[in-house]
Amino acid sequence: MTSADFFRKINMVDIFSQHLDTLRDVSARSRSASDVVLFYVSPLVPLVGLVFYEVKFADATITALATSLSIMAGLLFNLLVLLHSLGWPKFEDPIGANVAQLRRELHANICYAIVIALVAMVPIVIGRSEERR
Repeated sequence: MTSADFFRKINMVDIFSQHLDTLRDVSARSRSASDVVLFYVSPLVPLVGLVFYEVKFADATITALATSLSIMAGLLFNLLVLLHSLGWPKFEDPIGANVAQLRRELHANICYAIVIALVAMVPIVIGRSEERR
């Protein structure tokens, strides 16, 4: 197995695009601006404040953040396994289409949350290892 085969199986572009597809207003069939603001812009506000005021975290805080993110990623992965192991009912009417859409959106959002939790661990680990030098 080459590295190209490996990255075809774990395609980050698909994970991000499928997640963005879930940020839609069902009635209007378009991307919901309020969802984008809620999930992407609002988390940046405290981050900008922390950077602007040059807030430094204690070692215990960094350890707690790393532990929390690790536990969250593990629980989300277990939720993803549970989602795949469920026997979803098959309906022939419009309910079936809604159940299938819900399953796809749950899968996309859980995968996205796992990736974000793992990516958020990188600066925490790097920052902690740089402090110890």
